[in-house]
Amino acid sequence: MSNTYAKTATIANGSPNSDVIDTKGMALAGIRFPAAFTGATVSIQYSLDGTANMNTVNNAAGSPITFTKALNGWCSVDPYTFAITKGGYIKVVSASNEAAERQIDLIFVSV
Repeated sequence: MSNTYAKTATIANGSPNSDVIDTKGMALAGIRFPAAFTGATVSIQYSLDGTANMNTVNNAAGSPITFTKALNGWCSVDPYTFAITKGGYIKVVSASNEAAERQIDLIFVSV
């Protein structure tokens, strides 16, 4: 049985980037967008220490992995794709600056 961890990421009004989220050694498994969300997609940035060198998580072809908003619904994330983020920190990045503060729920699982 895997352990789970829930955390809310906050994107400030006028910004595309959330606050830094500690993964607590787990992999991202789900994203829930708020009812109102300005950007059409989000990507994930990762850093080992959470303070510097936040880099976009890309697929094997070098393209950013993005998630399309599902209003008031969960977007499933393959945790094995995000196993790279274990033991580090992430930010959720909207495709555009948000028109108001947004709360994005995240679920992490052990893999």
